[in-house]
Amino acid sequence: MLIRLIPFHDELDRSYLGRLMRANGLRTATEIQILIAQWAGLANKSRREAPAIELLALAAGIKLNEFVLAHSTLPFRRSITSYRPEVKHGCTENKDTLFISGMRVARDEAYFCLSCAQTDIDEHGMTYWRRSHQLPGRMACEFHESPLRFVNEKLKFYQSPMDCIEESISVSQGLANVTMAHDGIKRFLGISSALMSNRSPISPKELQLGLRYRITMLGLRTHCSQSGAPLLSDHLTNSFPREWLLSVFPDSANKRHGEVMAKVDAMLQLSVSTTSAVPYLLVYSALFDSIEEGLSALKGATPAIPIKRTRNHRRKPDDNLLNDYVQTRGVHKLMQRQEFIDKLVISAYLDNVGLPDLIEDETGLNLSAVLSFFLNRKSLSESAKIGGLSIDAFEDIVRKIGCHIQPILKKIAANVVVECQSPQQPS
Repeated sequence: MLIRLIPFHDELDRSYLGRLMRANGLRTATEIQILIAQWAGLANKSRREAPAIELLALAAGIKLNEFVLAHSTLPFRRSITSYRPEVKHGCTENKDTLFISGMRVARDEAYFCLSCAQTDIDEHGMTYWRRSHQLPGRMACEFHESPLRFVNEKLKFYQSPMDCIEESISVSQGLANVTMAHDGIKRFLGISSALMSNRSPISPKELQLGLRYRITMLGLRTHCSQSGAPLLSDHLTNSFPREWLLSVFPDSANKRHGEVMAKVDAMLQLSVSTTSAVPYLLVYSALFDSIEEGLSALKGATPAIPIKRTRNHRRKPDDNLLNDYVQTRGVHKLMQRQEFIDKLVISAYLDNVGLPDLIEDETGLNLSAVLSFFLNRKSLSESAKIGGLSIDAFEDIVRKIGCHIQPILKKIAANVVVECQSPQQPS
């Protein structure tokens, strides 16, 4: 006899399997799968014919496609794919995929929120692993706004999170804070979460025209060949905090400024999707200014219309633009101009004409560092230290600066007090 359980809201498939296993007094995932198959009259079927995730759906009394959409990470992992994109998530026409990767996890560790676990004990007498906590890049609980904890063992999903507390490791408070505050990361997590409810994957071919249009609008390179336009991969790596980006996209670890990264820069030329949906989702999170705009573009709403650009438009800022830059002290997000569609377009355009973002926040004092280097003639390392920036981060800013920056900085310096020496007059 099979003791059946109702899955909790947002419960991960492996967590549900573990609860069934424990409720029926079994020790392994194989044993509970055999028991469910016997109960369902599928004992003679192979695991390929009756995949584990299908057995769980039967035990839960939920249609397979609905179970996949509610409890599996498959809709995220298969959100953008060139392999049979016409087949819906959880469709029995694609049992090979369900057998091979139906219950595969989206990240290497098992994550949980201690506050959620304690609430579960109070409300249900037991706790479970939440699917939303297993999304790549999720470092803090969205509800409790506290750092997640994790264990480096996927088999722990079959146990209660409360049994893993002692051996678990907490995400650092700093990384959790960055995850909750950073706009680009919030876009990535928002888009990823929304795609979890998509019934069908998206084909990369459907994205190429709209994506090319957006990349062109931002003045970025649409190919891997030599060009004066910045690389898409450089724009991506500059759009996210490095520690967080490495956790979701390890390939970026060896990425150097100006070097082509095929998984990103060749995205418009690839006939098949990359091995993961993550590069696509990072690109959309970096190219669009809101979750809604990114999702709209993913669904094909961005018009594939070429725009006319001239070399002068990209390289020579007009006087009004320079005045706005001075008035906002070089902070891109404060500049609102009618000819730009959104803030990301403004930022990319300003970078292209040699006017980098001089924002001063918890990540660094860009303006202080730039004034120190260009007006006070301090060294690169001294200026980076004044701005609280790494050498690499400050070098990225310096590379973006155009030849006309000196008089602009003098105008900005005349209206702002910074903690550095007064500008030296040229002899």
